[in-house]
Amino acid sequence: MSHPKLPHVAVVGAGMAGLAAAHYLSSVGVRCTVLEAASVLGGRAAMLRTASFTHRGVRHSFPIEHGLHGVFAGYQNLRALLEGITDLSAWPSPPEQELILQAPTGFVRAEFGARIRESPLPTSLAMFGYLGDPEMRAAMARENPKELVQGIRGVLRCMAHHPTKDGFAMDHTPASTWLNQWPGVQRKFFTTLVRSASFAEPEDVGLGSFLEGLRVYGMGRKDYSGFQVCPTDIGTDLLQPLAASLGQGAVHLNRPATAVALKEDGVRLHTPEGPIDADAVVLALDTPSAARLCPTGPL
Repeated sequence: MSHPKLPHVAVVGAGMAGLAAAHYLSSVGVRCTVLEAASVLGGRAAMLRTASFTHRGVRHSFPIEHGLHGVFAGYQNLRALLEGITDLSAWPSPPEQELILQAPTGFVRAEFGARIRESPLPTSLAMFGYLGDPEMRAAMARENPKELVQGIRGVLRCMAHHPTKDGFAMDHTPASTWLNQWPGVQRKFFTTLVRSASFAEPEDVGLGSFLEGLRVYGMGRKDYSGFQVCPTDIGTDLLQPLAASLGQGAVHLNRPATAVALKEDGVRLHTPEGPIDADAVVLALDTPSAARLCPTGPL
């Protein structure tokens, strides 16, 4: 069914950003068409397949997902989005959160959820409550003393970070240049956080963005380390409900946009199946992909 009087926005990319943008636009009366080159929803957070194995005679199956295995309490915008499409109270909350790290001295299994939430330290320091885990302390004791000093400096740098004064300048510095100065086990811990939060390697994440993430999600409130997990998987519990909220036929999988061009009355997206005209376009893509769609420069 066509709605010629409604504003029409084309959204390129059916990852979390694209689906969230289309969901919001639809909620305020904008007609959206979402184009996705892949055969599945989710982009970097897509669920690709299921892994199965047998342990002690019991068969287990787990979905293999790129990201967003849980929704942290600090993800306020995401939680507000989810509350409009699902019952978050039905999502289980693990009482503990463990991180398994391969340190130079072997594997370290550290609990960092409850230790942060229940830490007696001030809120700004509670994120480092994971250092109270016995295995983590034992691993740290075997580190190079000079690197331990660097680790302490790193903690102080986190506390001193000012987003408006430091953020822009420090975004030209990769987070890896800072993390590489830390002791091995701490470096592993925060490298894992960077990969989980940014879906990228520390070399590709700006230091300012990394420190701001720590400040907002790690030092804002102690309970921000708590999270809920998908009852089934991200596709069933989040991506599919988001797509369904847009209405039938709004999302087109296996339909890549090959170019975007301005018109006098809007934009035109070129696809293998033919052009799509819209009043505006949202490029919910990474920077290189967006640049390929607009080879002549910003729209």
